[in-house]
Amino acid sequence: MLVERSRTIKQPLERVFEYVSTPENDPTWVPASLRHHKISPGPLRVGSITEEDVAFLGRRMRYVWEVCHYEPPSAFSARTLSGPLPFTIHLLLESVDSATELTLVVDAELRGVYKLMEPLMKWVVQRQFKTQLRTLKNLLESGTADNARAG
Repeated sequence: MLVERSRTIKQPLERVFEYVSTPENDPTWVPASLRHHKISPGPLRVGSITEEDVAFLGRRMRYVWEVCHYEPPSAFSARTLSGPLPFTIHLLLESVDSATELTLVVDAELRGVYKLMEPLMKWVVQRQFKTQLRTLKNLLESGTADNARAG
């Protein structure tokens, strides 16, 4: 299952990349993310490991992620190492005038009951991406992202 959605955010490319590539920020803009933190030492890079608790389709799940692509300030990807659904998420950023075009792409390998539910799953992820991008845009453009992170 492949889902892609984009949004323009009126903030510099570096600012958007810094925010979206910091796992601890996820609960402020990703509705499903309850907690997300880096568990490997050092700065974020290819091979870094993070752990995230999410709520999705009424279930609480834990995922362990590995950063598989890290190219500041234009691309960031992570794949699941554990969790009920194997998938990779890509965040692609492009400077457009004085703004940033952020594209979220998920490539999920649906199995079992999730495979049977693929049309519903795709619809849910599309709606979630729409909400995430709207929330991120509001946070970064209003300056409340700084307050959310500090709090």
